[in-house]
Amino acid sequence: MAGGSCPQARNRIPQNNCRFVTILFDHGTPSPLRIYLTEHSVDRPAEKGWELLENGELIQRAEDEGYEVIVTTDQNMRYQQNLTNW
Repeated sequence: MAGGSCPQARNRIPQNNCRFVTILFDHGTPSPLRIYLTEHSVDRPAEKGWELLENGELIQRAEDEGYEVIVTTDQNMRYQQNLTNW
């Protein structure tokens, strides 16, 4: 994140241009990437009980739940889904 680490983001108190972000990793995103996003909330579909949801359903559920970012390894998602809200 620009400006360095934002440990206060864990408490959802934005300071120094830092902001807490809710992130959803899709099914194929490697979990170890979480260690680089410790200032934010990172969830996986299986942790939410969404392991059977596919792209369109997963995106809709993430939006409904207030996730701000979806990290995906699916390079074709932008062609398969309407991502105008993302």
